[in-house]
Amino acid sequence: MFEFTHPFVDIPPNTNDFRLGELPIEVGNHLQFTFDLLDEWEFDLQLEKIEPANAKMKKPKILEYHGEPPAQYGEEGEDED
Repeated sequence: MFEFTHPFVDIPPNTNDFRLGELPIEVGNHLQFTFDLLDEWEFDLQLEKIEPANAKMKKPKILEYHGEPPAQYGEEGEDED
């Protein structure tokens, strides 16, 4: 099991220290991703396949999603507590 922290947390290693392709993970492995450190939105990600690097791809591509994303800080319509 590996655990990495957010770059704002002063406990190494953090997510700026590596790229996913550098981790010893295999197809079928799961990753737990915490999106918002305050609200602790947790997601379980499963690695479905590994493809060779594509030099033409400049940024990640969303292949599939379910539902609508929640409002982010400062977005219109957000309740202020």
